[in-house]
Amino acid sequence: MLQPMAWSMIAGMNHQWAATIERLAELDRSQAFVELDLALKALPGDVPDVHRAAVAHWRGKVALLTSAIAEAIPQLALAASLDMDRAANGYLLGAALVRQQQWLDARTCLERAVQLQPGLASARLEMATVLLATGELAHALSLLQPLQQDSNPSLIAKSAQIEVRLAEYGSAAAQIAA
Repeated sequence: MLQPMAWSMIAGMNHQWAATIERLAELDRSQAFVELDLALKALPGDVPDVHRAAVAHWRGKVALLTSAIAEAIPQLALAASLDMDRAANGYLLGAALVRQQQWLDARTCLERAVQLQPGLASARLEMATVLLATGELAHALSLLQPLQQDSNPSLIAKSAQIEVRLAEYGSAAAQIAA
């Protein structure tokens, strides 16, 4: 049985971790990714189990944003395995896999993210990239249809890219038929 002093030490450590996690979350929300990266690097190696998914998510996210894909994928895979119901984990892992052109694995992650959060435009954009790469142009366009009112430049560009590819595909099919 733990002595009262040991209980107070544990309670103090839990409070310290809670404050640390809240600070990391605030850095993420404010998009202060350089500071987030520095704070993550300053963490001790033994992250409590209750916070492992969040820390892995942020480490993977920062690595992805800095194009350190080899570092991002293991962290994001860990986050996704520890917290499978968080759409952001699937989205970020899928996005990292898209950059590696690992289309099937990316598709699995992105489908899960869209299933969990259908309105997540960034996941739909990455999924459209996968579908475009695998030649599923009509499916890619239909995936973006619900987002057409969005004025996101990336969404507009991806939709235009798909529409051009669809037109080219239609022209090629018509020439073959003739």
